[in-house]
Amino acid sequence: MPSAHKFANDQIFINKLSLKCTCGPNAFGKVKAQQVALSVKLGTSIARAAAHDRVELSVDYSALAKDLMAFEDARFDSLAELLDKVTRLGVDKYGVRKMFVEGQVAKAVLQARNTVLERTAWVNDGIKGEWKYKVEGIEVPIIIGIKENLHERTHKQRVCIDLEWQASDEMSVAANSERMNDMVNCIVEAPPLQQSI
Repeated sequence: MPSAHKFANDQIFINKLSLKCTCGPNAFGKVKAQQVALSVKLGTSIARAAAHDRVELSVDYSALAKDLMAFEDARFDSLAELLDKVTRLGVDKYGVRKMFVEGQVAKAVLQARNTVLERTAWVNDGIKGEWKYKVEGIEVPIIIGIKENLHERTHKQRVCIDLEWQASDEMSVAANSERMNDMVNCIVEAPPLQQSI
């Protein structure tokens, strides 16, 4: 096993590994497989492995990638559950003390271009962590005009909005995709207001 380092000097990145798996309802509320771009960043130390010329004393990124690919076609209740499984894999099998995991699902929210769920986790009397949930590229048609102007605009303009929530493990609102979808729907369905510029 690699030595467990909370703040290791060496980093392993797996960027946007493409998986197709079931991770909760899609944008239409149906539970079916979706394309997920999975990214992982973890700390390790290659010093012992180099000194003893034994690759098993460090994290083998090829083996880690194969373990992540094993999630292909798996079923999870949510994207948060998938990220939690990846975190536990890193901690339990590879002895990692701190890691970052990100899952991206395009069009998981119907009105948005992309949704991203991130988890930063560390070992401290159990696995602790923080969540970040982002909904990117929400297009809202609204009327923006100048109230005092006699030639006030009457045509809607498309405004692009990005939303972001952060929470600890104890406050799972960041991992609750249904509540996030409701929030986006409230923004999109809100009656257009005329804003003074």
